[in-house]
Amino acid sequence: MTADDRTWLVLLRDISHAVRIPDEPRIVASLIFDIETGVVLASRVAADEEAVLAEVCEMALTQPAGGLVPSHPGHVSCSTGLATRLTAVLRKLTTGDLPEIEEVECVHEAEDVFDSFVAHLAGRQDPKEYAEPSDWQLLFEQVLAFYDRQPWARWADDVDLLVDVRAGTRRTSYVAIVLGNADVEYGLVLYRGKTPPAGLRGPRPARPMPTPRGTLMLTFDAPEEVPPEFVGKALRYGWPQGSALVPVILSVDEDRSGEPSRDDVRALTVALAAVIEHDGRGPVLVETTPRVSAGAITLARGGETGFTIRQLPPAEHAEDEVQLRFHFAGTNLVPSGTPIVMGAMSTSSLSSLRRDALIYRPRPAASPSVETGELPLIVVVTDEQRGDALAASVAEMDPFGVSVAEAGGVSAVVLVGAGGAEMLMELPTADPALRKFRSRLKASKGVHAILVADEASARGEGKVYGLFECHLPDEAPRDSKLSSGERSSVSRRRKRR
Repeated sequence: MTADDRTWLVLLRDISHAVRIPDEPRIVASLIFDIETGVVLASRVAADEEAVLAEVCEMALTQPAGGLVPSHPGHVSCSTGLATRLTAVLRKLTTGDLPEIEEVECVHEAEDVFDSFVAHLAGRQDPKEYAEPSDWQLLFEQVLAFYDRQPWARWADDVDLLVDVRAGTRRTSYVAIVLGNADVEYGLVLYRGKTPPAGLRGPRPARPMPTPRGTLMLTFDAPEEVPPEFVGKALRYGWPQGSALVPVILSVDEDRSGEPSRDDVRALTVALAAVIEHDGRGPVLVETTPRVSAGAITLARGGETGFTIRQLPPAEHAEDEVQLRFHFAGTNLVPSGTPIVMGAMSTSSLSSLRRDALIYRPRPAASPSVETGELPLIVVVTDEQRGDALAASVAEMDPFGVSVAEAGGVSAVVLVGAGGAEMLMELPTADPALRKFRSRLKASKGVHAILVADEASARGEGKVYGLFECHLPDEAPRDSKLSSGERSSVSRRRKRR
């Protein structure tokens, strides 16, 4: 056996998390690639590094895969730190001069193949067609942009986004859902089609989240909680070292996960670009003519792909599915000490506020019309640090409006919505500001607005994080069952006229 021009690339990894062998605490795997052809010449799994290197090198020398003729390599590249052990192994297996052995930095194609090899051993499904490094590179750039932007601060997971992808004459639709508004797990889920899957929405949504065939999942998890190949892949493609979270990207089919195909990687890349584009305009919960964002992205190896994205209207449920729901008023929405303004604004100022609001929800179509005059208003005064998250929390409630409950001369001002109820403040029932607010509410037939904004917004400056137009007639229950203990647990908040 004589040396020729064949060049090996030898990689080795600890795969103890993916493979178990009885009585063996540690498992390692090694792959040898033929650099010229990209063929995996040999792969072996063993309990220690010396054994796996000896086995994989012997196979590559005598029984290489891919139909290649056995031969001695003229040059060997390997992972950092592997050269000394590899030299010792080849000295035992070959005669004559040893090939030049060189430690090299990451070779993306080979490392990606190793990722797929480990995924297969771990039981994850193989894709029909593997993504290329250039596809992964572009995807991770979009993933990092999505992560840095943190759209979950503005979008709740009950908001469905329809993404239409155009590549030449081909059109593909996906429903995208941003995860993380509840601070549980951040990410994005992508469903193929124009509507969410059965069981996702409704009065009794399915748990866990449905994952029909073709579902794509992007989540961000702590590095120590995910398989090392996900961490390694993210770092190879530019994920920041030392980040508290790393991306995990999977194709999911019911209860089995798999490696995303090339088409999956490209679809997720475009969907992330679309969400980032649309996020700049802010979520809107209800609109008769939804805002559509459009754009394009140049995929790896050329070829521009266009997209449009819009927000789907909330799901409407059949009458026999509607159930009476009770919510205990919480105190978690507005941090203690937050100023609450109870007053009014002119209806003529609505247009500019609607335009400026990062999140805008119009009032229900069936609510009374208020053409001119004053509109009752509750303003939650916040700042740039908390404004986005606070407005997103209000949006997640899908507010019906402000209700006032009286008991023993004290009135509790509560924000009531489809997703719960939250206490805003309590004050004496005879307070002039409350009496004036209720008078205005009666005059407007229950139409009013909730505003989340900087204090400077009153001067036409600052940011408007959320504007929610509501319709909820003020028919306050008197002598309610609100106990004194419950009342005393509510932080009294500063009010203004």
